[in-house]
Amino acid sequence: MYVENVISLYPTELNVRAFVLINQLTRCRHSMRFFQRVTAALSVTLWVFAAAVTALGEPQTVGVSPSNQHQQQNSLAGAPPLKIHVTLKRKSMKIHGQSEFDVFANPVVSTDKESVLYNGYATFVEEDTQFKYVLLDGAFYVVESPAKDSSKQTVRCLSVAMPFDSILPALNEATRIPSVSLGGETVECSSGDLFKTSFGGTSFALCASGGDGFTAFSSDMIIDVEYLDKPVSVSKPQLSD
Repeated sequence: MYVENVISLYPTELNVRAFVLINQLTRCRHSMRFFQRVTAALSVTLWVFAAAVTALGEPQTVGVSPSNQHQQQNSLAGAPPLKIHVTLKRKSMKIHGQSEFDVFANPVVSTDKESVLYNGYATFVEEDTQFKYVLLDGAFYVVESPAKDSSKQTVRCLSVAMPFDSILPALNEATRIPSVSLGGETVECSSGDLFKTSFGGTSFALCASGGDGFTAFSSDMIIDVEYLDKPVSVSKPQLSD
């Protein structure tokens, strides 16, 4: 109301310009909220794998004894590159109109082998625009370009709180279980190697698929993880001026 009263004091041409500016600022705020939601979703996806690296390698509850700590370090050191297929169950969770997408990622293990981060990316196409989200060295970028000409890019760096500092506490709570239900549905795990953990108040069930990967289930999404033999190429985008 205050803004409208101020604008009414100016000539018509200035009114139009002011309204255009306000509209652009509003769209910018909505856009940033959307991008933050996307990057948060991708970071959670990569977090799930980091948690599972250790959980699926342990037959019992993961503890903090020297023996378990050594096994945890070995598991992290052997973390492979990934192809992650994500299926979102709710329509409201769709990203750029898509309920399914792939994330490709490389593990980056700390020198003391006690923590692991991921560099990765996911690509979406909405109408005539391609959106590539890149997570590199803890920073998130969004690369926007015409779908038919990726050379014309607009690159932004997004400020998003990363959840990786919560990985180890969750690992200590990862537990092997005989069965589990999420959202009223029983999780099917043919291998029998089923674990549970939680993050940010959300429960996940992890089902190992031998040496090929695993599947993570929650009430909102299904994450199929495939281990890759070769590293994924993740390059740092050049920020737009």
